[in-house]
Amino acid sequence: MTDFWHLTHNVPVNIAEVVARYSAVVVLTTTHRIHYDNQTWQQLLANRGIITHKVSKLNEVKHHFDIGNRFDEIMQWIEQQADINNNRDFIIIDDDKSLNNLPPIIKDKWIQTDFMF
Repeated sequence: MTDFWHLTHNVPVNIAEVVARYSAVVVLTTTHRIHYDNQTWQQLLANRGIITHKVSKLNEVKHHFDIGNRFDEIMQWIEQQADINNNRDFIIIDDDKSLNNLPPIIKDKWIQTDFMF
């Protein structure tokens, strides 16, 4: 498996705790989401100590050139989720700083990471 997504030592523990406590769905917003299916993503997360019962992608985009603005993609995903206001628990793990502009109810579910080379 690839190691493009490096997390500092305490980040996986913190994310794993949130996922376990709230049975949160991990929403894949990263550009890398197009490279792997959901099962592979679950394994990538598990390899980092993050066990989740479900991984969801923002959309089914298959090519890098089809990926839109991250903020807009997240807002479209939110609009498509009929049960979003019924306490559906999810987290977004992303380094895209444009997500600072998300509405507070969504931004509260965002775990901002730092891109590391």
